[in-house]
Amino acid sequence: SQPFVEDLAHLQSAEGIRPMLRLLDRDGAFARFARAEGNVLRMFRDRDGFAQPDFESPLAPAGEEEGALPVAATQGTLAGLRIALDPGHMGGEYWDRITGKFIHDTDGTHLSEGVTALQTCMLLERELAARGAEVMITRRRLESVSTTPYDQLDLQAFGRYDLRFNSLQDWFGGLLAAAPAGPALFERFERDPNVRRSFAEVSRWEYFIKREDLWARAELIRAFKPDLVLVVHYDISSAGNDGHGVHPTLRNMTKTYVAGGTEGVEWATRDDRRWIARHLLQPKVWWESVRLGRELVGALSRGLGIPKQPTHSDNAIKVEEGVFARNLVLSRILPDVPMTYLEVLFYNERREFDRLKRRTLPLEIGGESHPYSPRLNDVVGSLMRGLESYVRPAEPRQQL
Repeated sequence: SQPFVEDLAHLQSAEGIRPMLRLLDRDGAFARFARAEGNVLRMFRDRDGFAQPDFESPLAPAGEEEGALPVAATQGTLAGLRIALDPGHMGGEYWDRITGKFIHDTDGTHLSEGVTALQTCMLLERELAARGAEVMITRRRLESVSTTPYDQLDLQAFGRYDLRFNSLQDWFGGLLAAAPAGPALFERFERDPNVRRSFAEVSRWEYFIKREDLWARAELIRAFKPDLVLVVHYDISSAGNDGHGVHPTLRNMTKTYVAGGTEGVEWATRDDRRWIARHLLQPKVWWESVRLGRELVGALSRGLGIPKQPTHSDNAIKVEEGVFARNLVLSRILPDVPMTYLEVLFYNERREFDRLKRRTLPLEIGGESHPYSPRLNDVVGSLMRGLESYVRPAEPRQQL
C-alpha cells in the first residue's frame, strides 16, 4: 500500500482532514481504521486494533498544505484542456434489456439512457473541440467499454472479491463467530446463502455493470490523463409498478455527485481504504470537484428551467443544493482529478419525455442513424456555459 500514497506528502493537514470527513465518511469508519495526529496520517489493516499498519503519509501543519490547484481551476480558458467524458450505461436493445436503463410510454415509444447519454457527450465533444479542448469519450458505440463478453465474466474471481467487499457486513461477522477456524467454519461459509450468492449467476449483472465495465472506463480515463472528468447520466423516479414508465406527477430536477458518503461497511477492503485516503489527502482536488459540480448544476438549472435538487435519500450526503457526496464507483476510484457525476434531469418526467422523444436532428453512432431531440442542444449549451464559468479565474476557495 505504501507506494500508493507516496506522492501525496504534505498536501493535507490533520486539521484539514476533519471537516472533510463529515462528507466523505458517513458512519465514522475512519476513526476505526486510521489516525491523523500531529504530522502523519496512519491507516491500519485491523479495525479498532491499530496493531497492523497498512500505510502512512506525512501531513503538513495547518495552513501550510502544499500542492497547486488543478490545471482547470487556473486555466481561464477551455483551449488546451484535456476533458474526459463518460456517457453512462451502454444503450441499444441488447444492453437496455440487461441494464434496464430505459423508459417507455403507453404508445410504445422507447427512450434509452445509454443512447441519450452518448448523444449528449458526442454533441458536447463537438462544442469543446471547437473551443480548442482535447476530448476523450470512454465509449462511442452502443456497447460496453469492457471487452470481456458479458456471458464470459469470471464469476469465481468476482465472487472472491465480493466476499472481501462484504467482510464488514453483520452476516459475515456472524459466520466468523460460528466456529473456530478450520473445516467446520469453512463448511458454514460454503452453505451460507449470502456466500453462495456471491458465486451465483444472479450476481453476473452487478459484477459486470457495477464493477467490470466501470473499472474499464476508469482505466481509459487514467490513461488519457485528463484535467477534468464529466460522467453523464439521466435520472428516473419509478412510477407505480412500472419501473420503466413515464411519471405523471414527477417534479423535474438536476443534481450531481462528488466522491464521499461512504458507509462503514464500504471500508472493508484495503483497496477501498487506499482510495478514500487519496481523496482525503488531496483536498484541493476534491474541492475543485465540488466547484465543478456547482457550476454545471447551476448552468443546467438556469438553462433548462428546472430547479437544483434540494434534498437526497440517505445513500448520499448533501454538500450544497444540487451537489451531493456519494460513494459511486467512478467517483471513488478516480481521486486525482476534478470530476463530477451528473444526473442531468429526470427523463421519465412527462414533459421531458415528450421533449426527448421528438428526435428530429441527425446523428450517427457506430455508422447507424440515431437522431436526437433539440432538447439535447439545450443540455449541451448549458453544460458549455457551466464549463466556461468553471475555468474562469476562481474566487478565493470556500472553506469546508
